[in-house]
Amino acid sequence: TSSATLGGETPGSLILTTAQATGAAATTFALSDTSAAISKIVKFASGAQVSTFDSAAAFSNGSTSIIAPGDFFIIKVTAADGTINYTRVDVTVNSNAAIFSTFNLNQLTPSVTGTVDNTLYTVRFIVPVGTDVTSLVPTFTLSPGASATVGGSAQISGQSAHDFTSPVTYVVTSQDSATVRSYVVTVSLASNPSAPQNVQATGQQGAVGLTWSAPLQDGGRPITGYVIQRSLDQSSWTSVETTSATTTSFNVSGLANGTTYYFRIFATNTSGSDTYNYSDVKSAVTFYYVACSVSGSFYVSGQSIPQKAGQNCQGIATIPQGITQVLSHAFAKGTGGTANDTNRALTGLVFPASGFTHIDQGGFRNLGLTSLTIPASVTIVGNAAFQNNPLTSVFVTGASGGASTVLYEGAFSNQNYGLTTAI
Repeated sequence: TSSATLGGETPGSLILTTAQATGAAATTFALSDTSAAISKIVKFASGAQVSTFDSAAAFSNGSTSIIAPGDFFIIKVTAADGTINYTRVDVTVNSNAAIFSTFNLNQLTPSVTGTVDNTLYTVRFIVPVGTDVTSLVPTFTLSPGASATVGGSAQISGQSAHDFTSPVTYVVTSQDSATVRSYVVTVSLASNPSAPQNVQATGQQGAVGLTWSAPLQDGGRPITGYVIQRSLDQSSWTSVETTSATTTSFNVSGLANGTTYYFRIFATNTSGSDTYNYSDVKSAVTFYYVACSVSGSFYVSGQSIPQKAGQNCQGIATIPQGITQVLSHAFAKGTGGTANDTNRALTGLVFPASGFTHIDQGGFRNLGLTSLTIPASVTIVGNAAFQNNPLTSVFVTGASGGASTVLYEGAFSNQNYGLTTAI
């Protein structure tokens, strides 16, 4: 409502397009009374005092000046009879934005968030296997004042259902109707992640250490964990562990020593699919660990301790269960063929509780052993097996089960090397 008094107006309203507000299009005021004339227009910022109207710069009618939300106009109109009235017009700017801010499927448990691309104008969903996609009800938000239609029908967030067996096109129109965009919405069923990468298997004593890295694709749903499988023949597989999604290493323990094991790993997610993508198969041989109480502990891959394997072993050597024999010169320095090839720092032996049967020639030659008990499981003590040790006592238990422990020539000989003791 106009007023003859400046500041006494009842504001009217004007809705502008974004183009007008940004100066891309002109803003023009026209009078319905053609006998009257617009004497002056002033654009005020929100909260400004209209008392400065007379001294304020005039707004050029039909100009492309930028107009901000909250701005208002005071228009001075002079009638044909000279009467002056003031009119106030408050400005509202309609948005020209036409985008989806969010687009979700909240009816699913758990809810699925769509991937909105406001450059390509697409929305992509990946839902669990078994989801009925024939009547899904999206929940979405649009840019302020915008609207959406499908096939010309208005769409209501959380109410309008569609069959997403094939892509569905949503048409989004901006508040000022200046922008219209078509979004293609697709719904796909999730799959399991691709195969874990870079699997490595390292043999240990009675165990194998595994490491790997994450798959290249998660199948459209977050990875929930990894399943490790073991085999002796690459045909029959047993799951031995399920790890978390953040775990990419694991030690498989409780394995037999000296055995080749095969491993494969697959990743899981919440897709609901039971078609897994397995990693490459990796093998590792478990080792036997010979513990030396001072230093020089070592691994062997088979049930025999080979030549020179223990030449750096010092202190008391504990031979693990599963080792069945010690081969020629296994703990001697050098070739073990001369008196100087000694390892006097090896002073004691602990044999396996059972199954240890054979000590080859020179197997424990040139060491620092002072006393010795040959267990009942041993059936052969080879030539010079313990030659050149400062032994003062040896006890041969004798083979069990009616068998004999055979002692070959010079098995415990130590008199030819300047030792002060003799057997």
